[in-house]
Amino acid sequence: MTGELTARPVIIEDHVWCGANVTITKGVHIGSGAVIGANAVVVNDIEAHAIVAGVPAKRIK
Repeated sequence: MTGELTARPVIIEDHVWCGANVTITKGVHIGSGAVIGANAVVVNDIEAHAIVAGVPAKRIK
């Protein structure tokens, strides 16, 4: 069967800041205190207290 849908949880821990229009793909874990810049596309897990931005989102600090 083609077009099967699968679901995986997105985990966002405490004190995470997401800018406007952020897209988070399925199965991503975002650590506590992380900051995600506006318009970023998050496709991988983000460490706690990391600052990320871009498409795809990459650590900038």
